[in-house]
Amino acid sequence: MTASTLARPRSDAAAPAGRPRRRLTPRRPIPFGAAIGPTLLLAVWAAGSATGWIDPRTLSAPWTVVTTAGDLIADGRLQANLAISAQRAGLGLAIGTAVGTVLAVLAGLSRWGEAILDGPVQIKRAIRPSR
Repeated sequence: MTASTLARPRSDAAAPAGRPRRRLTPRRPIPFGAAIGPTLLLAVWAAGSATGWIDPRTLSAPWTVVTTAGDLIADGRLQANLAISAQRAGLGLAIGTAVGTVLAVLAGLSRWGEAILDGPVQIKRAIRPSR
């Protein structure tokens, strides 16, 4: 083979005669494919808890989680705690959005704002995120 032959891409005419070209297209979906991962995770969790590989102080067994959730729902404590957690998350989102918007406008429209705020932002950007 020469260098010019190696550099040329193969055309459709140069493809082997008996074999059709395979295209990178989505195939038929796997039946219940979205459930395979969570089901496998639950199976590993249950097997690890039953055999003692997973310390119950680190991660409770799935049956313990289900019975405790049932007890909390029956008492009404789960609903109340979920409502309080959602309220706190919403309040934090609102405060963060308001403060971030004010600081962004200040830094974008004022030279003093940019001088004061841009330095710490650039320092934070230079720090590698922890994993």
